[in-house]
Amino acid sequence: TNRMASSQLVRALGRRRLHGVPDLPQNRVAILGACGAVGQPLALMLKRSAFVSELALYDTLDTRGLCADLGHIATKARVSGYQGGRQQLADCLRHCSLVVMLAGRPRQLGMQLSDLFEQNAGTVAELTSAVARHCPEALLCLLTSPLNSSVPLAAEVLRRYGVYNPRRLFGVTAINSVRANILMAQKTGAPLDQVSVPVVGGHSSSTLVPVLSRAEPHCRLPASELLAMTRAVRGAADTVLQAKAGAGSASLSVAAAAHGFLHSLLCAMDGRQNVVESAYVESDATDGPAFCSNPLLLGQEGVEQNMGVGRLSESEAQLLSEAAQELGEQIDQGRRFARAWKPSAE
Repeated sequence: TNRMASSQLVRALGRRRLHGVPDLPQNRVAILGACGAVGQPLALMLKRSAFVSELALYDTLDTRGLCADLGHIATKARVSGYQGGRQQLADCLRHCSLVVMLAGRPRQLGMQLSDLFEQNAGTVAELTSAVARHCPEALLCLLTSPLNSSVPLAAEVLRRYGVYNPRRLFGVTAINSVRANILMAQKTGAPLDQVSVPVVGGHSSSTLVPVLSRAEPHCRLPASELLAMTRAVRGAADTVLQAKAGAGSASLSVAAAAHGFLHSLLCAMDGRQNVVESAYVESDATDGPAFCSNPLLLGQEGVEQNMGVGRLSESEAQLLSEAAQELGEQIDQGRRFARAWKPSAE
């Protein structure tokens, strides 16, 4: 009957969607802090990725509900959940090729970055030490604020365990370029998918520098408009905080931007060539602070080539120079914490 034929077709289509194309990449990806406001939408996006074969979700909160919900999405990635405890964390991380760290408290309106660092530093150190012990070859991507300090902290912890590779550690700053791209598209009328604005420096309002002089497509704007756009990009995180009026910080946009970066990284891990994204990494490609966000050529082992900050206008170079001292102090803050930190019993 027509009804039987229809149901058979639906089942066949369902099987095609569920099983997907054979021989796709096998990547076990962990999200640490999966139940949070960024973790949940990011888990949804990664569950739909053809590059993810297993999604391992860890949080101090109960992950069973999130896992059950994601398990009803018809994609190939298997989902497993882990809650609290050292053994659960170890089980989550084992065999991972990519780890995304979101754990910690988000910034609240009016909160100083130094206060946020004090709240999150211990969490970053503990989770990074677990990565060092259970999946030292994995690429580690941090979103835990404040990135200016948390990434250098993680680097020092990995170094203590003898497994630090600067090519494999990233601070995910993708949201900055996304915001700059949107503002530039709105200002010029250019199609958003054709706009690209590099953002270099750090990941706080006073240390990030939109490189509007190298925006694509190139356009000439008055200095007053460039200054206004720079201020808008730098203040975008606070704009969302104020709009949410205490109900949280940017989450959906941060998750979407992070997914864009992670997708590019997974593509490069799978062998795709000429993949360029910006992230906050340790590098000697710049003359400034030891850690800097700038464009990177990605490869199968992480950073294939650090492309450096590149050409800047006079005003952009001045902004970066002004940011250097503050960024250097925040890098030192992370390193000092890591060197004094004592891991809990292993």
